[in-house]
Amino acid sequence: MRKAIATITIAAATALAGTAQADAASCGRDAARSVKPGGNSAGGIYTKSESERRAGRLAACLINNQRAAAGVAPLRYNALLGALANRHTTDLVRHGYANPDDPHEGSDKSTPETRLRPYIANFGRSYFRIAETVVDTPTNSPVQAVRWWMNSPLHRPILLDPALEEVGIAMYAKRVGGGPGGTYTADFGTARN
Repeated sequence: MRKAIATITIAAATALAGTAQADAASCGRDAARSVKPGGNSAGGIYTKSESERRAGRLAACLINNQRAAAGVAPLRYNALLGALANRHTTDLVRHGYANPDDPHEGSDKSTPETRLRPYIANFGRSYFRIAETVVDTPTNSPVQAVRWWMNSPLHRPILLDPALEEVGIAMYAKRVGGGPGGTYTADFGTARN
C-alpha cells in the first residue's frame, strides 16, 4: 500500500501528468533504474549506498523537468533540506513507523514544522514557506517516485509551486516496515530575510 500525504493543502490540479521518458533521459541513464539498497550500519547510523544518494538528486532533476514543462523556475538543491529529508526517511524505514493518518509524523512525534526548524532558522531568515511530500512505494526508481507524485492531486501542486525555491530529497531503498521498494521524502522550502 502506498502512503503519502501533503503538508500544505493546495487546490488539486485539473490535469495529471506522468514523467516522460525524454525527461528521464535528460537526468541521466540511472534515473529510471531501480536503486540498490545500502546496508552498512554502524552505531545505529545508516550509510546509504551510492545509488540511494544519487536517487535524491535524480528525483530533483526530474521534478525540475516537470517544473520547466509547466513554465515554473527550477528548484535549487539544498543540502540541509536533503539531510533533514534523509533523517525523516531513515526514521520511517528503520522504525517501521508510519502513522496512517499522517505519514509525516516521525516516530518521535515530530512534524515537518519541527524537523525543518534548522532550515527555517538558517541565517536568521524571517520569511519562510515549507512543504514535504513522502511516498512509500513498491517501486524504487526516481522516475516512478516522481511519476507517482505528479499523478497525485495533493502532491503535484507542491512539486509545481512557484513559491517554493529549494528542495532536498532522500531515498531509502526499502519500504516503511521493510520489504522491497523505496521510501522517498522531499522537503521543499523558501527562506529569506
